[in-house]
Amino acid sequence: PSPSPSPTTTTPTTPTTTTTTGSCVQNLAVTGSLDGSLRIWNLAMSKCVHLLQGHTQGITGMAVSHKYVASGSADGAIMLWDAHQGQLIFPLLGHVDRITSLHLEVSKKRLVSSSWDFSTRVWDLRTGNCLHVLQGHVFRVRCIDVKDDTLVTGSWDSDVKVWDLKTGKIKRTLSGHTNYIWSVQIQGDKVLSASWDRTVRIWDLHTGALLTTLPHNSE
Repeated sequence: PSPSPSPTTTTPTTPTTTTTTGSCVQNLAVTGSLDGSLRIWNLAMSKCVHLLQGHTQGITGMAVSHKYVASGSADGAIMLWDAHQGQLIFPLLGHVDRITSLHLEVSKKRLVSSSWDFSTRVWDLRTGNCLHVLQGHVFRVRCIDVKDDTLVTGSWDSDVKVWDLKTGKIKRTLSGHTNYIWSVQIQGDKVLSASWDRTVRIWDLHTGALLTTLPHNSE
């Protein structure tokens, strides 16, 4: 969906909305709200310096670097902003449902996003073009992590998938969880996944072998 109204930067006023997510880099903090706006704060000055508006629904994900702020929303849109000027660079449009995770890699000039539309997308930060649409999950993609050119995704279909970011092709599927995947993380040559099935599983990143299952007796 195309966000409306047009993205704008306005003079900051006293916040009256509920913050849903936030991130810090260097002397800047960025917060996102249920009203669809973002605020950039100067920590040294203890003040809001930019108010970013353009999303039509609440902010559901952010990624922040020294140069960019990427915001994702329940409206399905991603917006890339200049972190210091507070100006919109361009919207990244293609997802058709809520954005769940964003991963920003300035050095490789790419952004990775996941969505409730069952897909993950790879974007070119220079042009805003979508480089790859990664499809393979059969339910909402909840979480992602990236190491070098390897992407790991976790979905509410209970599977974890490993992808090649250069080609956009799937490398392997890690099956074993019996409920929603809520978090994934790459640690060295291992993948950690946490699920609503009350377990954390540790997998070999390169072979997909299950190494350890850590149960928990409560949600």
